[in-house]
Amino acid sequence: MLRILRIVGWLVVLQSVLLGTLVIAVVGGTAVGVRTYVAVFTCVVAGLIPIVAGLTATCSPRTAARMNLCVAPLTPFLMVLFSWEFGGFLQSIAVFSGAILIPGCLWHAAVRHSWPSPLSSSFFSSHRAAAMISAVGVSCLSLAAAFVWSLSLPWWFPLGDCIGFPVIDANGRSNGIDFTASILFIGPKTFRGNSLWSIARVEERFSDSLPGPTGIVFLRGNFKPSDVSDQYFVEGMQSVGALTRFLPVIERMDCGHTGTRERAAAVLRALREGAPKTGVRLIGRVYADKARRRPTPGIQVSIARLKDQPRAPFQPRMLRASMTNPVCRPGQYELHLVTNREMPRARLLVIVIELRAREVGGADFYVKLLS
Repeated sequence: MLRILRIVGWLVVLQSVLLGTLVIAVVGGTAVGVRTYVAVFTCVVAGLIPIVAGLTATCSPRTAARMNLCVAPLTPFLMVLFSWEFGGFLQSIAVFSGAILIPGCLWHAAVRHSWPSPLSSSFFSSHRAAAMISAVGVSCLSLAAAFVWSLSLPWWFPLGDCIGFPVIDANGRSNGIDFTASILFIGPKTFRGNSLWSIARVEERFSDSLPGPTGIVFLRGNFKPSDVSDQYFVEGMQSVGALTRFLPVIERMDCGHTGTRERAAAVLRALREGAPKTGVRLIGRVYADKARRRPTPGIQVSIARLKDQPRAPFQPRMLRASMTNPVCRPGQYELHLVTNREMPRARLLVIVIELRAREVGGADFYVKLLS
């Protein structure tokens, strides 16, 4: 019977550590709809404390019970507050109960009924230093595992970059954290056969706000194993996670121009040349389809400054509006493909972009969407 009780105790210790790690990964590493200090507080109360309490319970169930039951009154509040982040109210109940309530009640019962601790007291008294070092080491490993776990969790990243978003603002600065990088490592496949993160080495910087002095960053996105060693242009933003915002974790901007260097050639040229001295500049490409993003030459694009006529078609390529087309004045522009056959206006993909003085705007078209 004593052996069974010890096995149950070790299972509860493992449960506390795993669920505490999961709470830190979800609440501290992803975007949650609460204030940062609330998310950090939750990581400590429902993440770090259960981990430490579980490790403490191996030698002192009484101390572990006090730690768990001290924060137990907060459990119902946390269940409701983070029900969406864990996939539903029932899942939230299971996570927070398994991390706080169940271990606290079990350790309290163990003390009351004199059940044996998972690790014998004699071992702890003769190896006190080793036990403390092991506890600190396991806690650090749990935090590292929570970080990697948070990167691997499915998140609703944009399925395709937005169009019509300025690459360079009116002050001549990029709107995001822009840089080129080489992919060094692809994480494990966790979402539809692809990885949701990678490790990259920064090569060329276009922003001063790039975190991390080492030039190594963690990129969140959608990566295939074959992407290793690929050259990427990234237009991203600092992670919005409560804990990962302090680490070199870059998330792709919702309306950015992230892609391989070949696909981002026009954007890279605009960033290297900077903002125009006067007027505005439009850049963009026409692709055969959205999946392969293969450039398609010979397709005309109509540009019109709203309230101005006539429209002026141009061959798709990198544009300097002030040099190539009389659309150099700031204002709102309408762009759409010019097809060789009659097509109802409703079926044409129309992009409306508004540019202020010295801004550089980008817009991409996909011919397959019109077929």
